Amino acid sequence: MAALLDRAHKMAGSQLDGVEQAAKELAVLCGDSSTASAARRVVLGRLEAGGDRVDRQVASLLRRAIELGAGLWAWDNTKPLP
Repeated sequence: MAALLDRAHKMAGSQLDGVEQAAKELAVLCGDSSTASAARRVVLGRLEAGGDRVDRQVASLLRRAIELGAGLWAWDNTKPLP
């Protein structure tokens, strides 16, 4: 997950031309919803502790990556909520 968060911070710290493309790249790097959700929780924790503009951008990119990933990731082994 460290490599994923590093890449997300590099994307967010630069001038993004294509947010959708960046989010899609993150979705592919995540590989599944649990990794993406865990990464987003880490970033949201940073925001609660007083994160900066880059952390807010990373949180937005990861949220969009989760949305885009829903169409990419396999959902065969997911368990329904009780």
